[in-house]
This record gives sequence, structure tokens and C-alpha cells, in this order.
Amino acid sequence: MQIAISPRLQSFWHAFWLTVIVPLTVVGIWYVITKSVFYIDGWFILLVLLVLHGAYINWRTRSVTDQSYNQKEALLKLNESQADLNQLFERSPVPYCKIDAAGTIVMANLAAVRLLDSTVEALPGTNLFAQVTAEEAGHWEMLQQKLNTGISIQDEEMQVRSLRDRQYWVLLSIFVNDINAKDRLVTLVDVTQQKQIDQAKSEFVALASHQ
Repeated sequence: MQIAISPRLQSFWHAFWLTVIVPLTVVGIWYVITKSVFYIDGWFILLVLLVLHGAYINWRTRSVTDQSYNQKEALLKLNESQADLNQLFERSPVPYCKIDAAGTIVMANLAAVRLLDSTVEALPGTNLFAQVTAEEAGHWEMLQQKLNTGISIQDEEMQVRSLRDRQYWVLLSIFVNDINAKDRLVTLVDVTQQKQIDQAKSEFVALASHQ
């Protein structure tokens, strides 16, 4: 069973060892060699100091080894978590993009590639903002101003034009963690079918009212 020692206590013990125990060991060795190799007390003190020094070196070695092992374990778990997140990002049925502050797509998952009628290789570098329009004049420009001040936008109904000039209605969300952050996360939930149904209902009601 290992006893947990705080980093502060470890630092103090290390400093104490280097400033007190090590000099005493050196002095003891010098004393025994120069005075008398048969001096029992001197040999005993030297032996105790050497045992303590060996114990300290062993403890420091185990401590460094344990720290290195724990760091490797933490790094391994972090890499596994990152791999899981990347896999979730890639395979999600919801279109996800990463964009920079200017709206240029940095990375996109397969669902976003399909929605925008592109390829995994060609889509990065496309400016998403240039593909988005709003139903009301000036609404998209107002949302862009919010983004520039670090405010996220969520579930805004917008029209997106794919790279093959197909029109989709989406619920657009852009999440800004930090105004100075380079990347922003975008979700594009396709609501084209629902929008078409709503428009058909509105047209039917208007026609019925007219008649």
C-alpha cells in the first residue's frame, strides 16, 4: 500500500535532503576517511546516512516512476476520449461543422457533407455564411453581428443553398465558446420537409379563406 504525500511535502523533503542530509553524508565520508577507518561511531553514523540516502533515492525513483505512469494513463484516457468524440462527430446523423470566425468551414461530418452536396475533401474552405439566407431581410446580418460579439445563436430557421444550388431549410445553431476562439461549432438540422408541409397548410388555409 502506498502512502499519498502531498507535492508540497515532497518538495520540502527534497530540499531538506539536498541541503542537510547530502552534506552530512559527504562530511561523514570525509571524516571517516581522514580520521580513522576504525572509528566505530563514525562508521555507524556513515552507515545510517548511507541507508537513509539509499532509501531516499529509492523513494524518489518510485515517485518519479509512479508519476510518469499516472501521466501516461491520463494521456491514454484523454486520447481515448478524444477518439470517441471524433467518432461521434463523424457518425452523427445531425450535420455538424466547425467554422472559423469568418464562416469558413474547417471541418465537417458526413451528414453536413451530404446536406451541402459536397465531398469530405472539397467542403473545407467553403464559406458557410455565403450559403445562408434568411426569410426576413436583414435577419441574417443581425445574427452575424451577434456572433461577432461572442453571442451564440440557436435554432434559427434559415435557408441554406448547397454547392449544387439545392435549397434546404434548416435550424441553424452556432456555438461560440469564446469571442477570441478560432473555431465555432455549427449544427444544421434539416427541416425542409416540415417547412414544406407548413407552407402547404398556410396556402390551403389562405385559399379556403379566399373562397
